[in-house]
Amino acid sequence: MQVTETSAEGLKREYTITVPAGDLEAEITRRLGELGRQIRLPGFRPGKVPMQILRTRFGASVRGEVLQNTLQTSSTEAISERNLRPALPPKVDIVSAGEGTDLEYKMAIEVLPDIPEPSFADLGIERLVVEVPEEEVEREVERIAEQHRKSEAVEGVAENGDILVADIEGSVGDREIPGARGKDRQIVLGAGGSLPGFEEQLIGAAAGEHRTVKVTFPADYALEDFAGKEAVFEVDVKEVRRRLPIAIDDELGRAVGFEDLAELRQELRRQLQRNYDAASRLRLKRGLLDKLAERYDFAVPPGMVEIEFESIWSQHQAEQQARAQIADAATAAAPSEGTGAAAADV
Repeated sequence: MQVTETSAEGLKREYTITVPAGDLEAEITRRLGELGRQIRLPGFRPGKVPMQILRTRFGASVRGEVLQNTLQTSSTEAISERNLRPALPPKVDIVSAGEGTDLEYKMAIEVLPDIPEPSFADLGIERLVVEVPEEEVEREVERIAEQHRKSEAVEGVAENGDILVADIEGSVGDREIPGARGKDRQIVLGAGGSLPGFEEQLIGAAAGEHRTVKVTFPADYALEDFAGKEAVFEVDVKEVRRRLPIAIDDELGRAVGFEDLAELRQELRRQLQRNYDAASRLRLKRGLLDKLAERYDFAVPPGMVEIEFESIWSQHQAEQQARAQIADAATAAAPSEGTGAAAADV
């Protein structure tokens, strides 16, 4: 096997690797011999199938198998002989692999940088220790209580805090807004779950009433075709529902699977403490990495940066989609803004 380095730029290495045709042919013959001892063909005793017949019947598939194995073993050997530390699996591009000719291929690889052993003795990282405020526990209890409040249909007009059950259609000009059409949609007035100004125009509506609501999409709206434009929503109110009061007592605790209210509070306190502890660990880790980055400067494999960026970008898109109010739309933010964070994370 012959290995020639053709490029060494930064952390990138490129090689041309040649495996002699004789080595390939010897391995193909050996593999066909193994196969001949294992298979049974009509008209031949076990292990007595002529090599020429084996080549005719199985030569192509065995050659493909040998080529694949040779690519794997020869590239691994080349990496090992040069004491390379791959950051990612190598990329292989076959130049020639014809029958009776040498196997020649190019191998591109990114290696890990030489990183000095860090000293942690004088870094001075601050670790936050947080105790859960009782006010936050109570806010969580109130949030759970709010989720379990029941409602009932009422006569008269809708007030702030009421729930409207309505059929809705939305458009900008002659274009329907994706996701805006719906039957029996529930709109909580005053909850801020819609476009600015939408819920306010429905206060005072009654069951059986039709209202035309006009609002303007924000200039930075995720769907660029609608950003900054006026939207018209046709709303047919079918029912006005008013939320009933709910007591924060042991019944609430039992409604969500606990013995009583005290046990619910205890579990909420534990959950909040876990969240605070996790945030503290992340802050500690980020602070440590930032200080190490200030003290030690080294190159980062571009491929690892790209993979990390794709992960960050996918997470960013998922978060943006989850926040979308009317349509499931991914953000259109410029991808280049995330590469710095990706490099830092790597």
